Amino acid sequence: MNQRSRWSAIVRDLMTEHACSERLLSKRTRISRSVLRNFLHDDGGLRIDHLERILHEFGCDLEAMPIEGFEPPKPATPSPAAPKTPIRRFVSFARRTK
Repeated sequence: MNQRSRWSAIVRDLMTEHACSERLLSKRTRISRSVLRNFLHDDGGLRIDHLERILHEFGCDLEAMPIEGFEPPKPATPSPAAPKTPIRRFVSFARRTK
């Protein structure tokens, strides 16, 4: 099951639990019925702000939590083929004459 399917399953469960139809949820969240229907039937994605509105309607919220054991990717190293040339800055100025 992919991430999108999990979210659509969660939303469908919440709709069932709260006896909420697609039409009512669409009206309350101001998300078009076609976008909501496509998301619920795994035919389309959903913007994060739309998902937040839906979850808020059911008294839920999104949270960012650290993943245990997660290591961020290491930064890419510069290519050895690309020579490092110093960048020289030239500043010109003129003296005022009396």
